[in-house]
This record gives sequence, structure tokens and C-alpha cells, in this order.
Amino acid sequence: MNSLNYGSREACERLFKAGIVLETEHWHGWDGRIYRKDEVPYGTARVPAPSMAEVWRELPGTFNGADIEIWKVANYTYCSYCDGNLQLTEHSISNTNPADSLIDLLIWVRSQK
Repeated sequence: MNSLNYGSREACERLFKAGIVLETEHWHGWDGRIYRKDEVPYGTARVPAPSMAEVWRELPGTFNGADIEIWKVANYTYCSYCDGNLQLTEHSISNTNPADSLIDLLIWVRSQK
């Protein structure tokens, strides 16, 4: 399993603290591993670990008239909402983990409502 397909524990905790809980098949255990939902060891505190696809589904295609854009440069994945002239909105996210970039963008979008 490629851990970059899932949000890091830190990003997933930010998502959880923002009050956003996504239905997901994977969870972070306290030992740093990602488990399938039904395989988390008994008594282990856990945090949902959404995949990139699970986070992507929650993001709106447009926000304040701008389209969602995601691109990768070197080892960083950038996520933002851009208008037709490719002008970035006031919020652009970058991270080495693409799932974390999407998670942070989702947190920002939800905080704007």
C-alpha cells in the first residue's frame, strides 16, 4: 500500500478536529500504521485515514466561480481554485503528500461556508 494515497496522521487529525469526518475504509492506528477499518487492533485509538479519492469526492468542482486545479511540480502537489485566467484564489495548498494537499484544501473550503 502506498502511504501517499492516504492522508498522513497529522493531516487526518486536522480534518477530524475541523469536524469533518469522511466515510473511509482505512484508519490510522497509534502505532503509525494504516489499517483497514475492520483490522484495527482492539483497544487502539484511531483516526480515519481517507484516500485521495475519498477527499476528492468531497471537494466542490467550483468555488466562488473558480475551478479546482491540482498539479504536481517536483515533489510537491499543489491544489487551488483558479479562474479562467489561471489566477489563483487567495488559498493555494502545497505538500509532498498529495492526499494532505487535498485534505488541507477541503478544510479551507469548509471553513469558508
